[in-house]
Amino acid sequence: MMDRGHVNSGIHLWYRSYKAYLNHVYSYAFWQRMLSQTSPQRLYRARLKVLVAALVVCIIYCFSGGLSGVTYSEPKGDMIVISATHYKNSTFYDPNTVAVLFTAEKSIPPTQRWHCVSKNASGDLLVTETSPRNAYRPIKECLWTTFIATCNTVANPSTIRLTGAPTAEKSVVLPFQPAIDEHLPVVACFSPLFFNERWQLVGLSIESYAAAGVSRQAYYVMSALKGVHDLLKIYETSRRRLVDVHYWTLPKHPEAKLQLDWRDQASAHADCYLKYRDAADFIIVSDIDDLLFPRYGPTLHSEFSQLTHNLPGVASFFYPRFDAEVLSETTFKKFHPATTLKHVRISNKASTGKSVHNTREVEVVWIHWADVKKGNATYYKLSPEDNMFVHVRNWTFGVDPNDFMQKSLSKPRNRIFPTIQSIIPPGLIRRMSEGFNETFEKWDNRKIMNRVKTTDYYYDAIDNCYNNMLNAVDIHNKNPEAQGVICPTPARCIIDRIPNVPCVVAHRTYKKVTLAPDWKFNNPVQDYSVRMERHGCILS
Repeated sequence: MMDRGHVNSGIHLWYRSYKAYLNHVYSYAFWQRMLSQTSPQRLYRARLKVLVAALVVCIIYCFSGGLSGVTYSEPKGDMIVISATHYKNSTFYDPNTVAVLFTAEKSIPPTQRWHCVSKNASGDLLVTETSPRNAYRPIKECLWTTFIATCNTVANPSTIRLTGAPTAEKSVVLPFQPAIDEHLPVVACFSPLFFNERWQLVGLSIESYAAAGVSRQAYYVMSALKGVHDLLKIYETSRRRLVDVHYWTLPKHPEAKLQLDWRDQASAHADCYLKYRDAADFIIVSDIDDLLFPRYGPTLHSEFSQLTHNLPGVASFFYPRFDAEVLSETTFKKFHPATTLKHVRISNKASTGKSVHNTREVEVVWIHWADVKKGNATYYKLSPEDNMFVHVRNWTFGVDPNDFMQKSLSKPRNRIFPTIQSIIPPGLIRRMSEGFNETFEKWDNRKIMNRVKTTDYYYDAIDNCYNNMLNAVDIHNKNPEAQGVICPTPARCIIDRIPNVPCVVAHRTYKKVTLAPDWKFNNPVQDYSVRMERHGCILS
């Protein structure tokens, strides 16, 4: 179990430690025997043990979170609640624990002490303490970041509230959900989709990961053209149930919107990981254009299990990543993900890798690695010769396959895996074909997708905006005096509306609750909803 000392009061922590120490020195009977002796040496030893006991208690006071030398600060900050996940049982936490995920300015005092007040239908009431912790190391360019706070609750809670003091009149009612407990050996958590129009990529990614043995793929959707959303919902409701669709938005808070990096994707990854952590053995955290194929065993689960067996105590496996080019069709009638995969060409251009996490060792994640893990858990970096993510970044549509495969790559060909066939395992193409055919043998599904067109409304505009922001960050890093630092986020991008182009956009409503003069919570008052925008995608 993970250490839960921050939830206990100082008195309780002191009592347990003091009791353990007295047991260590042979119990109360020992003291009676020692003090009944007249030998000066025995009395000296007895007094010495008393002094040691007092010293132990003093040390516990100084380093515990209760009646200690730590000075707790008043709750302070502007918080935005993302989610609250309740665990009936957990590998990481005590039974009946809630993990609250929220964003705030990264400068908020970490010594704040909050209280969780939980009730259930039987009338049970429990008050426990907690403090905010970083969910990952904050990036220097942005002023806001993601935090986590965990606290014990009653069994089967009906309400969970956050407050500054147990008797405080004002509190925030957390909209908690139970953690997913369905056994899903491998889960993929993907970065949120926004302004997404590439249904070919979605189809390729879903079927590739399904054929590689991924149990469930979690898609977070901010905005996507109707055809992309339709495809995701088909996979979510199909018999195979390959996909869970979750919705995601940028905060309405004007500062947070501009000071959370990359559409607040770090919070989305953390939210996804907390939802599925206790259901899965391993969780992949990546973008949907990062494809991973098993090379050590028939499935990704067998590869990850073998790595864990050979490298016990490893928290995460960091896979390198290389860019690739791909050819696909412009209409769904001609599209097949297995054929598209055959037309992937891997280059020798490396990008920052992504990780696969052992859920028994990692509490919460960031996109490239995990910071919050069990104390002795290590991090293992695979070499490109072991395996790699194939980053299908550059797309070509509707040209002759022979011409595409014969033309030169924009970057040199990958020296380790010169063809896609050299990295994918036997049988994967066949499994992709069978799976896709099963899903779309239903005429209703095919009829929906046959209306979908290939578009290129947003890709260049977003790519240019992102490159400009990254260039500004690079200039600042090289010369901090040149300009103010820019937190890279799509909220800074200006993207034109497109008339008569249906787009599904996620929305969420918040209510600001002031718990103290300097302590405010922006709390969701309803779950995510979706709205059909008739004139293209927007950032909600």
